[in-house]
Amino acid sequence: GGNIIQGKSCGLSVTVIGDGNQCLGRRGAKGIQVGDAIYVSGFLGDGAAGLNYARSEPQELNKHQATLRAAYYCPAPRVLLGQQLHGIAKAVIDISDGLLSDLQHILDLNQDQPGTKTGNKTGNKTGNKTGNKTGNKTGNKTGNKIGAEISLAKLPYSQAILAETSEGERQDYALNGGDDYELLMIVAPSEQAKLEQLGCICQLTHIGTITSATSGVQVVGIGAAGEKLSLRQKGYKHFG
Repeated sequence: GGNIIQGKSCGLSVTVIGDGNQCLGRRGAKGIQVGDAIYVSGFLGDGAAGLNYARSEPQELNKHQATLRAAYYCPAPRVLLGQQLHGIAKAVIDISDGLLSDLQHILDLNQDQPGTKTGNKTGNKTGNKTGNKTGNKTGNKTGNKIGAEISLAKLPYSQAILAETSEGERQDYALNGGDDYELLMIVAPSEQAKLEQLGCICQLTHIGTITSATSGVQVVGIGAAGEKLSLRQKGYKHFG
């Protein structure tokens, strides 16, 4: 699980293991399809921005800086929201490694489904004292290849991160920083209205769409032409 890491110092990790009647997973039981919507809860980037203040020497912080540091030290898990997502979301993951990395985890687990497999086998054997055997076996296996497209313009930011960071900094924190523990959800278009009714629990933002692209996550910029930007995925990696 996500608790498995490596480091130079000794640490203590606690893991709770149990059975759940209705578990939300990263792999969509009914299959993730092109056109499905991508949502996130809350704000993105606060945890990564707050890490800067957690690492710095003790100093007096203004209210926005204190808010960001608190977001890193004391993230609020979206338990109530998660309990309401059964039957609505196809796949869910918490954003711990970074938005791009965690969305890629979902894509990797949901490739090639559903698929079909077809095949044909024919053969002929003839001869008296000698024989000849010929045969042909062909097969084809196909599956759905999926990617994702998200919009920089739709990434949700808190007032604290808007006040304390540049545009480039907060985009990097939101896309690659991690430590937000907000929920990333994949939802069928037919379920979007139901999901958005849960906005009374916390803010929910539609940030992108599942696509037929095979190159992973594509980020669409804010330019007038809507140009696609090539952004490097730098999310946290537990080993190396």
